[in-house]
Amino acid sequence: MLNIFPKFFTQAVFISALCINASHAAGGIALGATRLIYDLDKKQASMPVVNSTPDRRFLINSWVEDSSSKKINTVVVTPPMFVSEAKSESSLRIINTDQNLAKDRETLYYLNVQAIPSVSKAELEKSNVLQLAILSRIKMMLRPPNLTIRIEDAPNLLTASANNKKIVVKNPSPYFMTIANITVDGKKIDTLMLNPFSEKALDQFGHVLKFQTINDYGAFTEERQITIQ
Repeated sequence: MLNIFPKFFTQAVFISALCINASHAAGGIALGATRLIYDLDKKQASMPVVNSTPDRRFLINSWVEDSSSKKINTVVVTPPMFVSEAKSESSLRIINTDQNLAKDRETLYYLNVQAIPSVSKAELEKSNVLQLAILSRIKMMLRPPNLTIRIEDAPNLLTASANNKKIVVKNPSPYFMTIANITVDGKKIDTLMLNPFSEKALDQFGHVLKFQTINDYGAFTEERQITIQ
């Protein structure tokens, strides 16, 4: 395995690299989920990495960042770098070493998985070859045990009220809540995320608010409707 890495890096010297953000799949490399829930009462979490290409190998490089794109060294991804063979499935192990995370709410980080495809000698000899380094970045919620509210109940606890001709949505739960398919009096509003125990004002004002949330599996929950008085 160690003898394979220099081949990738040598090829990369002669090829321009372009980094593109991708939410889930990346040119033959796909993650096993659109988000990762790390239950902190467990020693580790895992994320499948699937190479569905018939004949292409990828160099996989993974790390964890916070919302400001600062690398988090207290959360270790192993292996941090490996070669994904064609038609194969591998697994990343994510291990948290920080014992000082919040105990009353989730912590949000981001798992980054970069895939660099291998290039054959014949491809290298061609002119104008462009190598694409694809970056998948997904939310990773680190969830402490014994929270007072179940995640299944959190969407129904969201409230909305009028304040200075704005709709204020409040999240009284200890979970990060992604609110999608939002409409106010039939007008669509962009998806937003509410931090635990926080509130946010919408740009649109009206009297009928409809929305869905996204659950741990990346699926939409049942639509809710709130009448704004």
